[in-house]
Amino acid sequence: MPPSLTRHFSLLITAIIIVGSSSSNAGAETKLTDFVGAWHGKGTDRNLPLDPFQKTNCRMWVRVDQRHLNSSTVCHGPSGHSKVIRQALTLSGDRFTGRVSQTNTARGRTAIVRGSLSGVKTADGATYRVRFADLTPNAEVALKRVGPSSFSMLMTVHGFTMMDLIFNRPDAD
Repeated sequence: MPPSLTRHFSLLITAIIIVGSSSSNAGAETKLTDFVGAWHGKGTDRNLPLDPFQKTNCRMWVRVDQRHLNSSTVCHGPSGHSKVIRQALTLSGDRFTGRVSQTNTARGRTAIVRGSLSGVKTADGATYRVRFADLTPNAEVALKRVGPSSFSMLMTVHGFTMMDLIFNRPDAD
């Protein structure tokens, strides 16, 4: 499986972290502690801009304190591939930075990718950029709260949609 798909799933965990610090409705600030626990994600992704979209399903677990968030995500796609994503994020006001590590296993091969991210909260979500350690293009991510227990994530590379997901609490599926 191309390393680019592996990196796209690294963004999945970032979504929870950023939305956890964004507004859930007008006048109310969502606290990181609102995102402690389990989440389910469903949607589509693709390896390259001209590839067809594929369905994907993920489960995420989140731990936080006042300024830090750590998460672990496991994703499965239709071809039997799996990913384990670990992320650590530090918040400072409306800005955040962090690091990502992902292990991708497909057809008996394992690949590990690492990157960094930085971004800013918006009125109803967050926008951020993920930078990878090699020549992979940067990814732009937009997150938006769509309800008290759900959010959307749209990831693009050079203007092409690469991932489009909705996350919910398990009891809200």
